[in-house]
Amino acid sequence: MKDFIFLFSIILLVSCGSPEQQSKLANRNTMSFSMDTVMVSPGQEIVFLNRGIHQSFLSSDRRYLYNFNPSDNSLEKIDLNELRLEKKIPFEKEGPNGIGGNVHTIFPLNADSLYFGSYSGVGGIFTWEGKKVMDLPLNKLGDKTEHLSSNEQLGGIKSFSTGAMVFYGLISVFDKDETELATIDVNAQKISRIPLPLMDRTRPFRVTFRDGPAKSSISPGSYLVTEGNKVILSTGVSNEMYVLDKGGDSLQHFSYDSQIMPIEKAGKYHNEVNSEEEMYAIYQTINEEINYNAPFWDTEEELFYRFSYIGEYHPNSDKPVFDVIPDRCKVFLTIYDENLELIGESLVPELTKVPGRHFAKNGKIWIFENMEDEMGFVRLSIDF
Repeated sequence: MKDFIFLFSIILLVSCGSPEQQSKLANRNTMSFSMDTVMVSPGQEIVFLNRGIHQSFLSSDRRYLYNFNPSDNSLEKIDLNELRLEKKIPFEKEGPNGIGGNVHTIFPLNADSLYFGSYSGVGGIFTWEGKKVMDLPLNKLGDKTEHLSSNEQLGGIKSFSTGAMVFYGLISVFDKDETELATIDVNAQKISRIPLPLMDRTRPFRVTFRDGPAKSSISPGSYLVTEGNKVILSTGVSNEMYVLDKGGDSLQHFSYDSQIMPIEKAGKYHNEVNSEEEMYAIYQTINEEINYNAPFWDTEEELFYRFSYIGEYHPNSDKPVFDVIPDRCKVFLTIYDENLELIGESLVPELTKVPGRHFAKNGKIWIFENMEDEMGFVRLSIDF
């Protein structure tokens, strides 16, 4: 295992708030970061890293990371305490217990079962032993009047691992260029929708190339997360967030001031271009403005974290034209309490790349990094 430590101190910029909040923040006026890098031993196997482990999830106790391997339709069970691949859990691609060939979403529904789903919302529930419990086409649930039309697609599907059988997703309404939040109650056989004007904020930063009937587009991300007992919606273009209320029929809006970084993208760009090369070149410029990642929850500290970054590109880079990942970044970390009130924000000088798949565990932020085709994690500790 390779380990190295960076130590430095940062002044944490604290937002104004109530006396109770100020008291709560009293011990968080300064913080220091330490970083180390750890490697996961794959044993005699090869861990699938080609998709940046974005098709992965954590166990409820955060000891295990389950990474989907589409090349052999298995879940790779990785022990994060022991830093080793413990085993591979096989699933069938075809047949009565088949998960299908277009798996996009995987997460546990409870201790006994998992959801596997495609881009379109077609999926099923499976046991950990690979047996299909039921088909679950979330896009065609309930009354026919509630089914998604041919001009709609359901994505970003999430749930809480409580066995409640309530799912959340983003419905893209193509003919209207709109996005809606779907709440899908399987037991009640009901789909509820809420318009999401927040997602319209990404439209000025979407770049499209049309080649006859074919169309290619690239735009900042839209995020739906079920973290900290909250359904949270956000985008890559601003620090705004929306939270679904307890009744499930309205959204609470959060926006924040910042003393160290832009709160949103502000540039003006050509949205229709004449070539793919121009599309990717414009998007590189968009990436040189602020970019926000999705918030994530630290169960031990009872805090939310959110990375953001400003991209930088080498002028003489020999990367393929379609590779829009910045060569270097300024990375920021924002911290919120359990109610999504801003606690503080800081530049993280030693993080110079777009943060890969990340999560909180044991008081640290674990950031995936592919290290010469081996699974590694940069672990960021925040000491108040």
